[in-house]
Amino acid sequence: MTATMRAVVLDAPGPPEALVIRELPVPEPRPGWVLIRVKAFGINRSELHTRLGLAHGVSFPRVLGIEATASSPQHPQASSSKASKSPP
Repeated sequence: MTATMRAVVLDAPGPPEALVIRELPVPEPRPGWVLIRVKAFGINRSELHTRLGLAHGVSFPRVLGIEATASSPQHPQASSSKASKSPP
């Protein structure tokens, strides 16, 4: 059985009700990336622009929530300051 996760998905720009919680497959991390278990997340201003249809070059459906508090089951020693850095 494939592992799943809950995610906030936006299928197209729209009102707050356009944000839908869905069960999705857990992604495989790319080389050099680390899989994280999200504990909480926020929707920031750029994601608000995405929801409103103001962001250019955005494809849908889109999983929102790029700012998160998380742990890394594969790397439990990782500190939050290290985990907060995105890959290039």
